[in-house]
Amino acid sequence: MPIWPLELQTGWNEFFTIQYQVPAYPDGTYYWGLGMNVSQWERIQTPAGPFLV
Repeated sequence: MPIWPLELQTGWNEFFTIQYQVPAYPDGTYYWGLGMNVSQWERIQTPAGPFLV
């Protein structure tokens, strides 16, 4: 499962799934889904200076 978008461009979106099993239920298969969406860039000001996030 990615922890950072593959493309850092406004408008990018993707849905990722991963399959896993629970040791107590070896015959069961479960799925985890994660939707990622890049909506916009924003410049913030911090004590360490400005950053594009």
